[in-house]
Amino acid sequence: MALENINREILDQIPNMELASELAPYIENSPLARMGFDAKLATVLPDNLAYATTDPNTQESLLGRYIQPDYPVEELDPLISRSFLNYSRNPLDSIIAFSQDGSRSREDLLSTLAHESAHRGSRLLPPENYNKYGMMGVIDETRVRLNDYYNGSPATKDDALDYLNRLDMTVEEANDMTRYDEIQQSAANYLKGLNRPYESAPEVEPSIGENLLSYFK
Repeated sequence: MALENINREILDQIPNMELASELAPYIENSPLARMGFDAKLATVLPDNLAYATTDPNTQESLLGRYIQPDYPVEELDPLISRSFLNYSRNPLDSIIAFSQDGSRSREDLLSTLAHESAHRGSRLLPPENYNKYGMMGVIDETRVRLNDYYNGSPATKDDALDYLNRLDMTVEEANDMTRYDEIQQSAANYLKGLNRPYESAPEVEPSIGENLLSYFK
């Protein structure tokens, strides 16, 4: 049987499995990020987007973003919309890292995907967690920055500390405010119910060799 006739869905699994394998060390100790990560929804875009900071004269480059499923598509940055159109992908419910024209290291891109996966994980928890732990705004962002501090690359850890310094907050204070350990345990319990235990890395699909063998049987 010719290679071009192999099921396209099987071939599309190759980059998804590679990404899951690469990202595993960054999320294996974070149930919240593991719950949010889905290789089919993760994308690295080439764009270099700037956003305004608290200083009106300063702009910083956007490292990544999680686009929620109900986000108004017409309000997306045109660069993001155009990039997703080029990849024939739906931008909603997407975990994005921006490569900034290829200037960022693979390590930093993976840390950003882990960061955005934690944001998505927060929104996948049962609704009662929103009231119990505080899931929106500065609490959610601070919690995800703690996740960066504990699990990210060296550069991402430094960024997390800078963020906490701007809030005049120590790691311990941020941990208490966001109830970080409690929500991670809540995510671990949720994953356990899906047969994805706390200690394990993200579920890995069968190898491409196994899939190809099963296809030809």
